[in-house]
Amino acid sequence: MAHPSDPIVIEGDVAIGTVVPDTVELVPIPDSPDYAYVYVDKQPIIVTTKDRKVVYLAQ
Repeated sequence: MAHPSDPIVIEGDVAIGTVVPDTVELVPIPDSPDYAYVYVDKQPIIVTTKDRKVVYLAQ
């Protein structure tokens, strides 16, 4: 990802379907307006902007 954000901490395990709290600022993905990303533990995760659910975890 070309523009990393500051890493954040989320309580508990992060998995596909986890909802990212409203207090976390998401970074929009310009070519995919329905998705945004954030870094958790130095790894990018992609979430839907509609419901803030994790749809992709980098391994």
